[in-house]
Amino acid sequence: TEVQNVTGLNCGANAFNCLQGNGSGWYIVQNNQVQDGTADHCYMRANGGCFSNANALDSGWQNGGDVWELNANLDWLTTFTAH
Repeated sequence: TEVQNVTGLNCGANAFNCLQGNGSGWYIVQNNQVQDGTADHCYMRANGGCFSNANALDSGWQNGGDVWELNANLDWLTTFTAH
């Protein structure tokens, strides 16, 4: 509900992926998608979240190809800022 209110995008009550054709929108990372099993606020860090070493990154986020991971986000930013 919170991301729907902020973005104005509603993809249904059970949606975790509400990305639009241009890559904008929102995505809720699931627990089974991260190395430590907890998709909390600091999901991109390995070993237990926000209070862990900032240099210890989730291997999937750092090197993966899913829409919520680093490379996809950098690609979207590059495309977005090029226009």
